[in-house]
Amino acid sequence: MRPVVCATIVAGICLGASTCAGAAPSLVLSTTAATGGSPAARDLPLTPGVSASLVAAAAAGYRLPASAFLGIAPTGEGFAAYYGYDAASSTYWAAASLVPNPKYAEAEVVVQDDGAYLIFHRTANGPWGVQDAGYTDTVGDCAAYHVNLPAAIVAVWHWIPGTCHPPAAPTTTQAAPLSGVALARHDWFLGARASAAQEGVYWVRAATALTVTAANTQADRRAAAELRQLARLPDAQETPAQQAQSGADATELNAFFVSNGLYGVNAPSATTTSFVATLQAEARIGTLSANEPQANGAIPGPLAGAKVDCPVLASLAVGTLFGCMVSHGAAGSFLLVGTLESAHGTSYIASMLREPVSQCLDLDPATQAVVKKLGGVCG
Repeated sequence: MRPVVCATIVAGICLGASTCAGAAPSLVLSTTAATGGSPAARDLPLTPGVSASLVAAAAAGYRLPASAFLGIAPTGEGFAAYYGYDAASSTYWAAASLVPNPKYAEAEVVVQDDGAYLIFHRTANGPWGVQDAGYTDTVGDCAAYHVNLPAAIVAVWHWIPGTCHPPAAPTTTQAAPLSGVALARHDWFLGARASAAQEGVYWVRAATALTVTAANTQADRRAAAELRQLARLPDAQETPAQQAQSGADATELNAFFVSNGLYGVNAPSATTTSFVATLQAEARIGTLSANEPQANGAIPGPLAGAKVDCPVLASLAVGTLFGCMVSHGAAGSFLLVGTLESAHGTSYIASMLREPVSQCLDLDPATQAVVKKLGGVCG
């Protein structure tokens, strides 16, 4: 990975692995898109119980314990989780990406490449079957992985026929393939989920999507140049100058694609108020995450409509401890406690905690003090 900042952890990938070693994303249980579509199939809510059964089935397929995975991956562009029922074949179908537990090196390996996205299916009383779907999103990738996803399920999930992944944005049943900025943004998000050796493939493809159409603008061409420049940088052992360049490119591209927080990079904040606004924007698009998920509850996302308030935030100086309350009508409330890693809030390390904080005594005294200032309760 190229930029070495560690603002957030997105879908299990942290830019600058040496900086963020041991970090893990929050467990996220995502639901499917709105119901509807063909009467031959129906969309179903992805409940915690179903999510747990998917994780268990995938773990068994890899001959690993269920604890080797933290759960279903965060909802992000191209990697949302889906669940549905095909009446014609009396079969349940699901699709998801898994979050590896950093304590299991093998789990972190299997979720890359072919295991980056999985398709599940089972009959009414049968076990889940699991098939790799990789992380390409080209038409024909289902056939390449020998996945026979029913057309009715593809329609009810609003996927592009022939692909084994959700599109970058909601589409109609008769959706046309993505192109231009939409396709580029889709690949920008997919690159964040790819391995360090493969992410550049998505960046180059995104750059191509921005320049092949006659309608490309000066902003499109500039973003394409930054994507290609980022792809040319080494994926490890960067010099300080290369680290600075990759961080600057990622910041500019996040601004272009409206993906602040992706790749662990935030735009600079001039004031504490703008930093809080950045956190709120991250909550909306699903890039607000945590480096130490707590065992006493999942952190859902994206938290559309979430309110972020940070009463413990004195300045944006490096090393400043901050404490925020994240409130969401359906998901509940959480405490976000962290430390600014660079000036203007461009990177930070944080823990998302559910109350009561069951591991409060394991936190360092300074973090415990922030929890108490937020009115947190140690369990």
